[in-house]
Amino acid sequence: MTTKKTPAFKRTKVTATATHIETLKIEKKGKPKPPFKQEPSHESSFKHEQPPPRDQPPSHEAAWYDTREAWLEAAVAAMGPWFAAIATPLPSRIRVSTGFPTGWSRKNLNENRTMGQCWAQNVAADGVNQVFVTPLLDDPIAVLAVLTHELVHAGVGVEVGHRRPFAQAAKAIGLNGPMKRTTPSLDLCARFTTLVEDHLGPYPHAKLQPPIHKRQTTRQRLVLCVPCEYRGRFALAQLLRGLPKCGVCGEVMTPAVPLDMEDDASHNAA
Repeated sequence: MTTKKTPAFKRTKVTATATHIETLKIEKKGKPKPPFKQEPSHESSFKHEQPPPRDQPPSHEAAWYDTREAWLEAAVAAMGPWFAAIATPLPSRIRVSTGFPTGWSRKNLNENRTMGQCWAQNVAADGVNQVFVTPLLDDPIAVLAVLTHELVHAGVGVEVGHRRPFAQAAKAIGLNGPMKRTTPSLDLCARFTTLVEDHLGPYPHAKLQPPIHKRQTTRQRLVLCVPCEYRGRFALAQLLRGLPKCGVCGEVMTPAVPLDMEDDASHNAA
């Protein structure tokens, strides 16, 4: 009886397979390198652009601060040591923003030149001073001048007003009188310029230019009664038809300003 032999190629295949398994086990213990080639990561070579540090001049394309409030708050923080140096430390917290002061109106824009306002701590619900700078200003030096004036109020107390404690602190910081409308000295303007160029950057605000409403003068004319000094006002059209009689003595009343031909011509044109 003939014995069937296993072909050599089969034994070779089995032997190779066993060897391959053992090889893999040995390489696995030794932590083999991956069979594929790793490409260098692009994330490690990518660098995010960082904003410029505060001690460098700002770029002309973008301001350091995006909002007016952030700019003003940074100015308050930077000027804190100035007030501490003149023995007028600022409160630990001050809210500062842009807004029209109380009593402002477009009708009295020529008379009302209030550029800033500081509210006392006792009128705020959380006991924090609140400072407002008018939106009619966009020049950083002018804004800082108004802000400094209001910070003096916060430092000495709003209840002091513009009396001696305020005047002493204002002069020490570099503000010139009169105290109700202070102006910065040349030295203080130089400090403002350095502060803007080195720390604050441009003021992120565009000033408002509200229209001025002219006051409407009365269209009625004043008439007087000479004997009893009774007076009243009447429309020009009625006076041109005839002068009224006094309701007290019955005398014909006299216009305070004579009805000239100019008024007559304007009446006819109307």
